[in-house]
Amino acid sequence: MEGNGVEDINIKIQDLNIEDGDTIMEDADADIEDENVDTKDEDTDTEDEDINRKDKKINFLKVFRKYPDISFDEANINFPVHLVPRVSPNARDRVSACLTRAAEALIHERKVASLEKNKTLRLCDQDQLPYYPRHTRTLERLEADGRILQSELFLYPNWEAFKIFADEITPYFNAHYSSFREYLEARTICDRLFQETPFADWWENCFKKEMLKWERLWSRESCQYEVVVEQLCQLILRRVNSSERYVANLRRRAFPPSLETIF
Repeated sequence: MEGNGVEDINIKIQDLNIEDGDTIMEDADADIEDENVDTKDEDTDTEDEDINRKDKKINFLKVFRKYPDISFDEANINFPVHLVPRVSPNARDRVSACLTRAAEALIHERKVASLEKNKTLRLCDQDQLPYYPRHTRTLERLEADGRILQSELFLYPNWEAFKIFADEITPYFNAHYSSFREYLEARTICDRLFQETPFADWWENCFKKEMLKWERLWSRESCQYEVVVEQLCQLILRRVNSSERYVANLRRRAFPPSLETIF
């Protein structure tokens, strides 16, 4: 598993059954398919699939293409054409494994990111009417450009309500952390594999730099109740004139004496 060097780096191209100009991305697009999920629906359903993907293979090219905001340049993760004849089966497998782990990590990163957007909304109990609609409208006003009046603030932070959200997002944090760690392990193996080889410059200056566009390990702290409450307080101070007293009262409501043993 470790790979101490590029094995058979000068293997003949005909032994690999590779035609000149073929790339690892083309092979992966054809060969690395989800074995347990109907791939016809993969482009639309990837984010909502079961987070336990240990027994699955992912078509990473489809995953990366799903997120055009990353501006992912596929050419940078392909082996250079002039080096394709020197690619060993071990090197191809290691890079494919790295990209597959990257695709898994990206799926979980995007899921966590989408859930994390709701963290301030979920400070309020969704079932509490009319409080939740008021809370929602206030946040929309705060997050828009411009300043608002203190009399327009209706916010209802509640620890019990937020705990439900925290419990919902925790499995996705765990999956994201696990998949990102596995990606880093696969990348480290490739670091050793390509060190001091003809592939070193491509690996360091093309492949790894391209992967930096999506690499992000979400911190679990970003969805802790006290952190989210404080972020809301700071937003109010920026958007509402003379809001120091309101913010002090909001903090008292968010952390009543009954929560002293928790925070």
